[in-house]
Amino acid sequence: MAAAPTFRLDALEIHLWSVKLEDFISHNRELARVLSFEELVDAQKIASDLARGSFITCRGLLRYVLSCYVDAAPKELPIEWMEGRHAVLELAGSTIRFDYSSTTGEALYVVSADRPLGVSLAELKTVDEASLASLDSPFTLAANEQEALLGLSEEARAEKFFRIFTRREALAKAQWGKLAMSTAAGEGARVASSPMLRIPPEPGRHTVNGWCVEDLKVVDGHASAVAAQNDDWRLRCIFVKLDSAEKGWKA
Repeated sequence: MAAAPTFRLDALEIHLWSVKLEDFISHNRELARVLSFEELVDAQKIASDLARGSFITCRGLLRYVLSCYVDAAPKELPIEWMEGRHAVLELAGSTIRFDYSSTTGEALYVVSADRPLGVSLAELKTVDEASLASLDSPFTLAANEQEALLGLSEEARAEKFFRIFTRREALAKAQWGKLAMSTAAGEGARVASSPMLRIPPEPGRHTVNGWCVEDLKVVDGHASAVAAQNDDWRLRCIFVKLDSAEKGWKA
């Protein structure tokens, strides 16, 4: 599969890549060939065929995305997945930080020039009282927050809840990194709570204690957010599609 064009990262830029995973599932055999030995071992540990396929698609495409920023083939990238720290790519004296989040059919990737960042993507689903009460930190809601959500219509409740969820996950990942990279597509990171996660309820872009989070509307039927250190960055969105005529992909 041919790589996308070369991209350059400005110090004040964050690149957000939006990918429809279903367009690339048929290329999984080729995508698996660019994964590291450790990634292939992780894939084999996944019992579900669907989840295993999504993992291979996400990780393979991640390597293609990152190869657009460095002079190296996807398989040759020395990606470091470090428990309790951010994932990084260090090559030729430069450091690239990145993160990704996925659901069954969609994925978002974010890339920066050595700026801690995180992204979260969640499909809008029905949220009932039992779901709200069973949340782990940092997604736990206070009693008054749960009551306010339950007073909304089903559609409004889902939109507001997943806005809160994606903001908190993106911020948590930006501050601490994923404690353990999920081996199941779409599974959220579970990290310690922080007062930094208290942000205004209104949609938009907010800064709290030196961390900035921005709500996104890039995937239909989903909530998403990106977070990064400081508030001086701007977002550049890159939409990827498969070009069957050229047997490659375009950004």
